Amino acid sequence: MAEGTRSSKRFKNSAIKGTTAKDRKEIRPQPDESDKRSEKEIYRSQALETLGMLAGGVAHDFNNALEVIIGFASLARIRLSAADPLHEPLKIILESAKGAADLARSLLDVSKDSPDSSKPVDAGELIRSVVHIISRTFDRKVRIEHHIPPHLPCIRGSGNRIQLAILNLCINARDAMQQGGTLVLEGETETLKPGDTRLPAACAPGDYVRIGVRDTGEGMPADILEKIFVPLFTTKGPAHGSGLGLAMVDRIVREAQGFIAVNSEPGEGSEFSLYLPAVFDRPPRTTSSTSGQMMTGRGRVLVVDDEPRVLQFLEKGLTRLGYEVETAESGSKACEVYSRKSGRINCVLLDLIMPGMSGMETYGRLKEINPEVRVILSSGYSSGRIRSKAVETGSPEFLEKPFTLEELSQALQKIQQN
Repeated sequence: MAEGTRSSKRFKNSAIKGTTAKDRKEIRPQPDESDKRSEKEIYRSQALETLGMLAGGVAHDFNNALEVIIGFASLARIRLSAADPLHEPLKIILESAKGAADLARSLLDVSKDSPDSSKPVDAGELIRSVVHIISRTFDRKVRIEHHIPPHLPCIRGSGNRIQLAILNLCINARDAMQQGGTLVLEGETETLKPGDTRLPAACAPGDYVRIGVRDTGEGMPADILEKIFVPLFTTKGPAHGSGLGLAMVDRIVREAQGFIAVNSEPGEGSEFSLYLPAVFDRPPRTTSSTSGQMMTGRGRVLVVDDEPRVLQFLEKGLTRLGYEVETAESGSKACEVYSRKSGRINCVLLDLIMPGMSGMETYGRLKEINPEVRVILSSGYSSGRIRSKAVETGSPEFLEKPFTLEELSQALQKIQQN
């Protein structure tokens, strides 16, 4: 049995959050309050959705800025001799910018729903991604530990939503440790047999992945513990909490056919355990034997992007790789150039988020001009959803911003081979 499971025995107060109406009967809001609560919940949900959209727009601009930093730093490195002392500073710039890009990508992934929730999700990778986010964003007075076995089974559901649920629990744990403490994330497999008191009536016995979030914070008394999943209930005050976080976590876990167990004691901290049905099919992994290689080529590439500095990097970088380059700062300009020179353009590198004619509209117009047009789509905004749309339209390649010159060279080689 894992350390987190053993540690839960020290708690006197515990709760199992299942999927039946009976579980919520005692804590249901009074009828005369329900309309006001529903109105506030809808308002706050809409506000959160709007905030998510704004965050996506900021991420797009941020990724464009990182694209310029990563692009010119990688371009500078390949122009230096092997013995040049500037190699190391440029390497540090690249690694720092890539770290910022990874963090922005993780935060952006958490803010959106996954279009496909039927595929197995690697539970271990999910926990590690949350550790990656909180390790870079939480105050250093909170010590973060994680215990994840190497072969943790998968779970089924929306990876982004489950990641959001885990992150929400971590934020609550951090807030419960105002003077600092230890936050532990762990994963393990448990087999729940018929009659197990933790198992709600709506959940079947079997193998479950337990994802635990444990803190050494202030803990909760029994009268608070029984209300924590009620929408809009919060102990943080109006300026610090909406009361929607744990209600959202409950909904996400129930949608994944799982349940939540909570153990807490005042002064002893809290432990939230998400029990999600285990799936023993591993998700497919994509590997590339050319990772990190700079691949030169020939031909003419039309680059379409509304950011002048990104255009400048791509023009210089592609020229360095051996390509001839045409540039366009808008979709309409790209269609004009392509209609005149389609016979001489081997590939189009097309940004999807542009003012005026969008990237997808531009892609459609290019296909009207030449149904066999070869296009690499690129974006730094909500790439998961856009990637799905791109696949539906038949685009074979997608580059997520910010990308390196090496990644661009490999994408060009792949699309020309196809």
